Amino acid sequence: MKQILLPILFLFMVLSAIGQEVDKPGWVTTLPKAENSTYVFVRETGSGSTPSEALNRAMARVFQSTMMRIGTTVSWDEVNKSLQGGAEWGAVAMQFNIPVNKVCEYMRKTNNGFVATVLCMVATSGSVYPVFSEFTACNDINTYSNSSALFKSAIMPGLGQMGKNRVANGVFTLIGEVALIGTGVASYSMAKSKLNIMKDNATSIGDFSAAKKSYNTLRTVNIASFSAAAALYVFNLYRAYSMSPKYRKDDGALSFYPAITPVGDEAAAGFGLTLNF
Repeated sequence: MKQILLPILFLFMVLSAIGQEVDKPGWVTTLPKAENSTYVFVRETGSGSTPSEALNRAMARVFQSTMMRIGTTVSWDEVNKSLQGGAEWGAVAMQFNIPVNKVCEYMRKTNNGFVATVLCMVATSGSVYPVFSEFTACNDINTYSNSSALFKSAIMPGLGQMGKNRVANGVFTLIGEVALIGTGVASYSMAKSKLNIMKDNATSIGDFSAAKKSYNTLRTVNIASFSAAAALYVFNLYRAYSMSPKYRKDDGALSFYPAITPVGDEAAAGFGLTLNF
């Protein structure tokens, strides 16, 4: 009985750990993948006694890391002073020509105040003109944990990919695994029947030769099928852990986002408005 209860208890503990903190948006734990090479996603956190103070500190960290990334000559003290002085982040980005595009924020109340987490798009470097894209999954509460996806795919091939909303990839992985294992089992069964014919003393020489030829072919298929199934299983684990998630859109919500990008010595401001169906 203990041999059965212990694995069940372990599985329950793992699943409980996976299910914790699912109320957080997915991007808080797993960064989205940029849709082009001109920008990257940056996630920063700040704390404060008020939501605005926490948000300003989080954005200050984004601006600081972006300035280091693009190698700007602007004084950080001036930028920080503007941010902590209550200036809107978009105005600061335009004023100092820093390519920052804030897309999401998540506020959490603690015993000591508030903790703000922001998701921003920033230019990959100072020599690249960033072409910011749309991100409409700020409220997607799936965690998209890599370890969770790995665990799921270890139980059922393809399940981890499906959990990251890569359904087609997961389904094809599962079908491929089932097909290979099915082929291996079928070829093993058929090879066993051919072996029984070979062992039968009443079998003629011609039938023995034909059965032996079929047996060798089926054994080759059997070994190849199970080897391919094992390789696909390992690859499935790798893909489940390393594959970037496909975030779900905030269905039925208006997406309104500003974009501040440098244009030569000037700065251009743009706005996007999208209704997700």
